[in-house]
Amino acid sequence: MDQLPPGRYPNGMRVYADGEWEKIVRSKPLGKREIASLKACVDADGAPDFYNGGPETNDRLEIRGLIEKSAPAPADRMPFCRITIAGKAEWLKQSG
Repeated sequence: MDQLPPGRYPNGMRVYADGEWEKIVRSKPLGKREIASLKACVDADGAPDFYNGGPETNDRLEIRGLIEKSAPAPADRMPFCRITIAGKAEWLKQSG
């Protein structure tokens, strides 16, 4: 996949150019899963290592700067995350 040129393919597959997917994520509002995962992160604030949401949801929240990895990922597992200051501010905006 890394060697395919960016673009859409007849089978429905899409290959993004460097930084393209991140730009698309940042341009859209938070989705339901992102909001639910963000709430769980707010509720767990202060926990040293927390994991919530799927890998794609966590990637989108991390790209937006709302969560960050708190420790390297254990072998064959998802990395633990924690909420950022920007994440807390976004949650206040979403919940208010």
